[in-house]
Amino acid sequence: MHGFWRAGYHYISYILPVWYLPYIVILFLAIYGFLANFNDKRLGVYIKGFAAVGVISLILGVGAGISTHFLKEFFEWLFESVVFLRGFRDTHKFVALLALAYAYLGGLGVSTFYGKIKNKSKAHPASLVLIGMALLSPFVYSLNMFGGFNGELSVVDYPAGWYEVNAYLNEQSGDFRVLFLPWHAYMTFSWSGGRLSNPAHAFFDREVIQGENIEVPGIETQSRKPIQQYIHFLLRNRDKISNFGELVAPLNVKYILLAKEVDYRKYDFLYRQEDLELVLDNQDITVFLNKYETSKFYLVNEVRWISGWEELLRRSKYENLMEAAYFIGKPENLLHMEKLTGKKFVTPEYIEKSPAEYMVKIPMQGILVFASPYKKYWKADGLSPQPNMGLTNTYANLKVTDITVYNEKFAILSLFYLISIKTLACIFIFFIIERMRKPGGRNSIVGKNNKIKDMRMRNIREK
Repeated sequence: MHGFWRAGYHYISYILPVWYLPYIVILFLAIYGFLANFNDKRLGVYIKGFAAVGVISLILGVGAGISTHFLKEFFEWLFESVVFLRGFRDTHKFVALLALAYAYLGGLGVSTFYGKIKNKSKAHPASLVLIGMALLSPFVYSLNMFGGFNGELSVVDYPAGWYEVNAYLNEQSGDFRVLFLPWHAYMTFSWSGGRLSNPAHAFFDREVIQGENIEVPGIETQSRKPIQQYIHFLLRNRDKISNFGELVAPLNVKYILLAKEVDYRKYDFLYRQEDLELVLDNQDITVFLNKYETSKFYLVNEVRWISGWEELLRRSKYENLMEAAYFIGKPENLLHMEKLTGKKFVTPEYIEKSPAEYMVKIPMQGILVFASPYKKYWKADGLSPQPNMGLTNTYANLKVTDITVYNEKFAILSLFYLISIKTLACIFIFFIIERMRKPGGRNSIVGKNNKIKDMRMRNIREK
C-alpha cells in the first residue's frame, strides 16, 4: 500500500526489518471485523460492501504488474477498453479503496474485540494493548513519511529573482497573460533539489501559459489543448521565426518569461525577435515585452481564411495577425462574416463581473475576438463563438452596443451547486428531526420532564 514511486524511494522494508508485522495486525483486525459482524442487521450491508470494495480494489490494484502472462494481458485489455479506468493512468490508485476497506473493517474489529473483553478484569490490559497496537500500526507502517520521507522531501523557497519578476508584472497595467519558458511540464530547477511539476502558474499572480508536455519516451505530450499544441508548433519552427511576439499576441501574451534553467539556452531565438524587447534580466529569469498591443477583447473588421498554422506562419511575415480574425478552412456558416469598414484593430472597454461573465462595450460594428481558450460554452448575448486561429473565441458582425460575454456551462454548474446545497440542507434538517423523534431526543426529554412534573403535582395534591 505504498503507492507508485520511481526508483530511489526508500520503502519501509528498507528501514524496518519486521515491516510485515504491523500489516499482519491490520489484516487480522479487518478480517475479524468482517467475520464478527457479517450478519449484523444494521451494519451487515455496509460490511459486505466494504469487503467487496477491498477485494475488487486489490485485484485491480495489482493490474498489469502481475507476473502471470494471461492476467497481464487481461488487465491491459480492461484498462484500454473501459473508459473511466484509463483516467487512473496507473492501476495502483485503487489501493486507496483497499486502504479504506482496511480502515472501516479494522475499526469494527477493534470495537468488537474490545466490547467482548472490556468487562473481564484479567483481559482488560490486553484489550488496551490491542487498541494501542491498532492505533500505532498505520504510523509504524508509514514510518518513513515522518521527517520528509526519510529526508527525501524538504521545504524550499523560490529564488529572489522570481519575486522580483512577479512584483514587476503586478506593476504593469492591463489584463494580460505571460508565457513561461522553458516549455516543460516537469523540470529540475537549480533551487528545487530535484524534479518537480512546473510551479510557474502557482507562483505568479498573472495568468500563465506554460508547458504541459510530459516528455516521456514515445509521448511528447498528452495535452489536447489547442493553445498547447500551437506553442509547441511555434517552438518546433523557432528557427524560421523573427516575429514571435506577433504570433502569441492573439493569445493576449504581453510578457515572455525565460527561466535560466535546464535547456534555456535553446531559447536564444527570443533575443533575435524583432517584436520583443528585453525589459528585465536577473540571475533567475529574463523578461521580454511583446511590442504588439494585446487585449483580452479586441475588435477587427476582416476575416481571413487559412489552411492551417503553417500558412499562418508564412502570412504573418506580411500580414498583421491582430488586424483580422483567422479561420482554418472555410465553413459555410461563416460565409456571412465579410470585411467591414472601420478601424482594423480596436480594444473595447470591458468590465469583468466574474471570471465567467464580462460586460463589453462595442464601439463599432465589427468582429469581436475574445482571447480566452476556445470553448463553445462562451456566448456573446446568446451568439456561439467560432475559433480564431483554432485557438480563441470569435463573434461575427456585432453592432454598436453593450454585450454580455458569459460562460453558459458555468450557469449550468451553478444550478447543480444550488441543488447540492439544498439537498445537504434537507439532509441536515431530516437528521435533526429524526434525532428529536428518537428516545433520548429533545421531545422525549421534554416529555419525561412533563411526566415528572405531573407526578409531583399529584403527590402534592394527595398530601
